[in-house]
Amino acid sequence: MPTSETKEAEIAYKALMGVVDEYMAGCYKNWVGSMGALDSSTLQAKLDKPLMKRTNHTDTTEREFLAVSTFNVKGVFLQCNFDQDLLALFTEVQYWEKFHGEFSIPYHAHDLYNQKAKFNAMREHVMRIVDAYNKILCDLSAVERRLFSDHIRKLDKRINQGLQKLTWVSKGIIEHYVNDCCAHCAEIYAIVRRFKEGKQRISHQCRLASSMLLLQIDKNVTYAHDIFEATQAARRTEMKRRLQQSHEITQLELRAIFTNFCDGTSEVLREWREFVKEIDSQVEAALRQAVKRSLQALSRAINGDAMSEPQTLFCLKLVLENGRIDYKPTMISLTHLVNIVAKELISTIAVVPRLCDILSPETVKQSSVANDRSDCSALTKRHRSFYSTISNDEDMLKIVVQIMNGMSLAATELQRHLERLFVIVCDSIFRRSYWERYKTLWEMDKEAYIRRYAKANRSLKHYDDDVTKYRNQQTKIEHEDISHVVNFVQLDCALLKEQLISHCQQWRRNLLGLLNKNASQGLEYLHNLFADNTRTLCATPSDLNELSDKLRILLDFRSNSQVIETKILPIEEMYATLTKFDVQVASNEIVKLQELRPAWKEFLSMLDKAQHALDKAKVNMRRDLESNLEAYCQQVLQLREQVLIEIPTSQELTPDEAFAVIHDFRHRVEAVYLRKHDLQAGLDIFNMESPEHRELKDTERDLELANQIWILVRDWTRAFDNWKTGRFDELDISEMETVAGQFNKKVGKLGRDVKRWGIWEAMRTKLTEFLQTMPLIQDLRNPAMRSRHWDALKRDLRRNFDETSAEFTLETVFSIGLSAVPDLISELSANANKELAIEETLKEIETRWGEIDIDISAYKEEYFKIRSTDDLFQVLEDDAVALSTMKASKFYGSFKSRIDKWEGALALVSEVIELILTVQRKWIYLESIFMASEDICKQLPKESSLFIEVNATFGHVMSNAAEQPNAVIQCTATGMLETVTCMDDKLETIQKSLDSFPTYPFLTQGN
Repeated sequence: MPTSETKEAEIAYKALMGVVDEYMAGCYKNWVGSMGALDSSTLQAKLDKPLMKRTNHTDTTEREFLAVSTFNVKGVFLQCNFDQDLLALFTEVQYWEKFHGEFSIPYHAHDLYNQKAKFNAMREHVMRIVDAYNKILCDLSAVERRLFSDHIRKLDKRINQGLQKLTWVSKGIIEHYVNDCCAHCAEIYAIVRRFKEGKQRISHQCRLASSMLLLQIDKNVTYAHDIFEATQAARRTEMKRRLQQSHEITQLELRAIFTNFCDGTSEVLREWREFVKEIDSQVEAALRQAVKRSLQALSRAINGDAMSEPQTLFCLKLVLENGRIDYKPTMISLTHLVNIVAKELISTIAVVPRLCDILSPETVKQSSVANDRSDCSALTKRHRSFYSTISNDEDMLKIVVQIMNGMSLAATELQRHLERLFVIVCDSIFRRSYWERYKTLWEMDKEAYIRRYAKANRSLKHYDDDVTKYRNQQTKIEHEDISHVVNFVQLDCALLKEQLISHCQQWRRNLLGLLNKNASQGLEYLHNLFADNTRTLCATPSDLNELSDKLRILLDFRSNSQVIETKILPIEEMYATLTKFDVQVASNEIVKLQELRPAWKEFLSMLDKAQHALDKAKVNMRRDLESNLEAYCQQVLQLREQVLIEIPTSQELTPDEAFAVIHDFRHRVEAVYLRKHDLQAGLDIFNMESPEHRELKDTERDLELANQIWILVRDWTRAFDNWKTGRFDELDISEMETVAGQFNKKVGKLGRDVKRWGIWEAMRTKLTEFLQTMPLIQDLRNPAMRSRHWDALKRDLRRNFDETSAEFTLETVFSIGLSAVPDLISELSANANKELAIEETLKEIETRWGEIDIDISAYKEEYFKIRSTDDLFQVLEDDAVALSTMKASKFYGSFKSRIDKWEGALALVSEVIELILTVQRKWIYLESIFMASEDICKQLPKESSLFIEVNATFGHVMSNAAEQPNAVIQCTATGMLETVTCMDDKLETIQKSLDSFPTYPFLTQGN
């Protein structure tokens, strides 16, 4: 039985169904209403649309793009162009049919709905083209699409039928159009994928290149200089190989990609160049990153960074070279190595050429762009290499500077390490740090020091202390640290320690060697002293000298026996010290040391025996000494007698013969002295006086005087021979006189002792005669002598000779008899001096008048006149008097022409100057009349014309004088006297005319 709830539900259901039916009826009515406008023609028109259309977005993979392709301004992507209203119609009909006829469907809609399956199939096929085409575009960026523009353009030509001609009612689109378009899309898409994969492989090579370290720095490895250099060279070689390999792969990839674009248009080739530039930039960035990382790794190893300290990179050995501690290799060499490594590191990338240069379209296919000349010429220009660009990059240079700064800082620290001082507080003294404390070991010259040490004759204690000092220093050096670390450098001190230890050992060897040498020499000296003197004293003396020597030796040993004995103990102590310091002493020295004291006792016993033997020998030798002394005295007397007879005092000997005799006697005197010396030893033994002979001293004095006089003879002969054979006109008279005087003085001084000797008298006579001829020689060499004087001399002597020739010598003067007429030559010389005075006066007159000018000054800015003649007339008067004096001289005839010439010239100068002054005075007076008043010129035309002539002539004369003011030249010029006289006469005529003219009585010259 229904309940109230059931009834309510039923009512509600009916109400709901009513609303639904009403809603469905409304929807149907609206749909049928909208379908009213869709008749068969309208629906057919909607099917006549192209299969596809362009759009700027797609629902397949990408929704938005940043750029629009340059080859299609309307859109980039494809979209299925099936009418949306038809799709809605298909949906509506499908849903209305579900009511199973409750709602009737319009016929044309139902008819079109029946073709839904066909249109859906067509839409699916079209979507295959759309999806394939849009997939190509989605995989390419906007820039890449420009590169693929030719491929897309060709594809668009295939697809354009579906965009323009083919509609949804066209026939056969599945079999032909869709399959063809899909095939071409698949072909283009394969090219795109290969392009993308190639780019990925190139990017991979770039990443590999950027990750390369161009140098090799292993952790916890310390490099020697040469090892580091070789390691980096090997690393660079390997990196170059890998870079070349990577670059070859990149080239192959790009060349493979380029095969798809080699036949493209100029736009595509331009885009290819841009693409290659992009790849080139990627390669450059990768190389820059590799270089930067490598330089940073080197900088980090040298300088450290915020996270780590510098790596111990290099090992330097401390060595002692050239007297100073230094590093080997030096920091300069190490810095140079690091600098070279840094530069070579950058140069590693030089093996990678620019892709722009080797993969431009022009290099692959020049003919493709033959028409685009400007573009081709611009792109065939070579680019800067990767090496040139990156090596000059600012970041790279900064890192290199950091590396060099780190090297410089390390060099400074290492130098400080060598020079640093530290304080030993407990001792309050300064000491050199590290190895500087041992500086004296190598700085001091060992050989020079040992030589000074040997000369200083140091005590045995000094030797002991010094050897001990060097042994202790060796021990300290052996306990020094073997290495230190400064920044990135490890200092190896092993070699330095070996060198310093070697120096210590050398010092010890030198000192102990010197000690051993001194001990050996002392030991040898004593043994030789004993042996040699034993042989000497035990032999029987053969003469007085030998006896004297043996007695002296015996006496010395008697007095110095204690001194000799004190020398034995130091030698024994020296050998004890050598044993203390483990010095291997020669076996023969040990034997001699053991025999030293027994040898000394034996030597003392020998001295007693020698004393007894020498006393016996003295008795026999005294008789021999007395006999020899008598023979010596007889030899002295005989020598004196021979000297008095044979000494060279005759002038008939030559100097060489005299010197030979003197030399022979001197040898005999030396033999006498030698014999006296031999006797002296015996005289000393027996305390006898040495004989003194006055005859021997007189002999020596006479030989010395003879030697001196003959030296003077020889030297004078040589000097006179030089004078008499030399050119007479080149003789130095003052020197000859001085030398002759010196010889005369020396000869006179010797005369006190050897006046009776013939050679002295002959020498004195020669010098006297020569000095007497000196005035004659001086007169002949008088500079005033002229050829006329020599001609007069030749006429008087009636001899003909050429005084100017080289054969005219002092010997010629004596040979032609000039020495026989000294008075004549003296008179000629005196006359020559007087004539020379006249000649020099004439030269002075000529020189003076060559410089005397007429004092000319300007007059009225138009003319010239003589200003003053006082000085000129004063000189004229003085020179006229001088010429008159010369004419009165008896030597006037020698200078007649010159004296007469100048007397006439000066007279003419005086006359002309006086006339010019007269004319000038008259001209000045008349010029003020005629040149200032035309009225007077008209009244006196003849006189005016005459004055004009004089005025012109006077002006010309005075102008010439102004240009050449020399008095002699002007006054002695041809016609000058006549010209001045003529002017004076004309002016006098004019003056007389003015004086007689009645109209102008005031014009008289008196007025």
